[in-house]
Amino acid sequence: MKVDVKKTIRGILSLIIINLIFFFRPIFVNKFMFSTSEMLSECFGFYRYMGDCLRVSTFPLWDPYYYFPFAALIFPAVFYPFNIIGGYISSFLDFNSTFYLMQVIAISHLLLASIFMYLFLKSFEIRQKGAQLGAIIFTYSGFVICGAQSIYYAHTVAWFPLIMLFFLKGILKPVRNNLNFVLAGVFLAFAILGGFITFTFYMCAVLVFCAIWFCARLRSILPLKGLLITFTVAVGLACVQLTPTFEYFNQSIRKGIGYDLITEWGSTPAFHFINFFIPHFFGGAGTQDWAWHILGVGFYVFFYYAGVMSLFLVILGIFLKLKINYQKEVYLFLFFLAVLSLFLIMGNKSAVFGWLYSLPVLPVTRVPTRWALFLDFSLAALAGISFSALSSNLSKDTRQNLRIIFRKFLKPIALWLPLVFAPIVCMLLANKHIGSIERIIYFFIFFYIFIGFIFVRLFGKFRKEYNFIFVILVCLDLFIANAMTNPALPAVYPGEKPSLNFQDNPLVKYLKADKDIFRVSGLLYPINSGQAIQIFTLGYMGGFHYVRLGDFRGQTNPQGSGSLSWFELRGDPLSQFIDFYNVKYLITEYDLSRFWPQKYESVAGFIGLYRNKNVFPRAYFVSDYEVMPDGKEILKRMEEVDLRKRVILEEDPGFIGSTYQDTPGEVTITNYKTQEIELQADVQRDGLLVMSEVYYPGWQAYV
Repeated sequence: MKVDVKKTIRGILSLIIINLIFFFRPIFVNKFMFSTSEMLSECFGFYRYMGDCLRVSTFPLWDPYYYFPFAALIFPAVFYPFNIIGGYISSFLDFNSTFYLMQVIAISHLLLASIFMYLFLKSFEIRQKGAQLGAIIFTYSGFVICGAQSIYYAHTVAWFPLIMLFFLKGILKPVRNNLNFVLAGVFLAFAILGGFITFTFYMCAVLVFCAIWFCARLRSILPLKGLLITFTVAVGLACVQLTPTFEYFNQSIRKGIGYDLITEWGSTPAFHFINFFIPHFFGGAGTQDWAWHILGVGFYVFFYYAGVMSLFLVILGIFLKLKINYQKEVYLFLFFLAVLSLFLIMGNKSAVFGWLYSLPVLPVTRVPTRWALFLDFSLAALAGISFSALSSNLSKDTRQNLRIIFRKFLKPIALWLPLVFAPIVCMLLANKHIGSIERIIYFFIFFYIFIGFIFVRLFGKFRKEYNFIFVILVCLDLFIANAMTNPALPAVYPGEKPSLNFQDNPLVKYLKADKDIFRVSGLLYPINSGQAIQIFTLGYMGGFHYVRLGDFRGQTNPQGSGSLSWFELRGDPLSQFIDFYNVKYLITEYDLSRFWPQKYESVAGFIGLYRNKNVFPRAYFVSDYEVMPDGKEILKRMEEVDLRKRVILEEDPGFIGSTYQDTPGEVTITNYKTQEIELQADVQRDGLLVMSEVYYPGWQAYV
């Protein structure tokens, strides 16, 4: 097939224009569309810390604020090229400019996703309008847009259409197939380095399914050969990230999590699928709408909507049995992937995810609903293929089949569907659930627009301009549902800068003025929104380097010491672990000084900020110890003994412990660096130096 370069460029330019329109507010008006999301609460701190390290020519291997090997945690995307460049630039910017830069990078990756999806469809001889429509549906579907609140999500998702493009070309087009497999591996490596490991594992699973599918259909081992080449290239290029990540995984509590924990959040009951057709039918988390608690509706239900007309295009294409030449195998695989993903997002509500969980590697992943990415990808591609066929000259057989479908199915549905929904609307009206009624009306508007399009295509004088109008209406549908009404996207303070509540926050200044080395925790109790939660969720940023913010997650413990995590710290406010973890300040809505005055005191001038009077220093000496090889027993024993005077060890230190009441010496931290801690000690007798730091292989002590 000869490529029309000019037409392809026009298609890409149209996608750029749509991207600029869709994200007009965050790009041009500086409304900070994602400011309530992970972009602010998690990604922002990582970004600033990485930029600060690169600015002083230090590569961020260890994170002294959240206490884990920074390069090993794949989430910060330390080795992702775009992240390195963006992080370095951010070190010269203020907080608001940094956040704006992160938004632009995330949005630009969504633009790449649409361009790559467009090229994917074009490579299989899909007409211009069909390829454009498929790209629009994929990029601006609910799942992709909501996920863009994390820059690392956008990094990873953008490359998937390009991975599939070259992998399928390698299978179906014999010319230079090895080169295509190599390119698929290169872009898979980019996705791995992008920072969202769950999606890259799922992408690998999709490639495995694809290889097996085409091996069976084509009766050839070429797909398996291509799979081996793709994985070899990807792992080889991404090994700089994968090697420390798997080492970290083997030291973390995630290694031991089971199927129940993996699926308890993000498994989707079948009745939630109504959100495929009616966006946000159950309301939103922020509004606490009618089904939020009654039906157990989770946050991920907002991610499903890919457009009413898009779904009916897919259904229509399946019934029409479209002829798409040798790409029929691609069409069938996309249909298979859509059905498989539909079952997988059900998680523990379906046996399919349980079967997949039993496969090697995949048990480390979680949140089954994230398979919605591949459902949206498949639906977008199938919709693009259907629209490509419907927007061109219909064959006699296709036109006849379309007339039969219209008369026997679409027309009766259009007449009877309002009657089916009438009792539902009456029930909702009686209970004053006006929002859900509005969403049902929204569905009917776009459903009848689709019916009108098919009617004109069959019985009226069809013009090419109608195709353009149809694409515009699909864009309008996705924009209204996934940008204007999606609760994950609007800023908390519309029109204000996201850092307004923390950059010059008096609470921040107070904490920075305390020159001790300490930790601040807010995970022990619920926190109200406002200044306090802004402080905690931001973790560390530029000015926080002296505060050492962050919760001591305990994700990396000595082997055999059990799974000590912050979940175990939530129950008892008098727990000695809070003191041992050097938590000097707590941010909470509960009045700790009233209920436990012996341990906590309120800080004058700040509502919700409490000082722990029993906090342990970051480093201190003890003389007495016990040896217990069982890690779980150690955790129990640590709650029973006074950890200021006695510690619990897994191995004998080689000297006889004493029960002296005074400490064997004094220790002072003289320099607390990113990857090095310097201490000065004055010791009178044998003792043990205790540091409230995370254990991790590779740490060395020098005297």
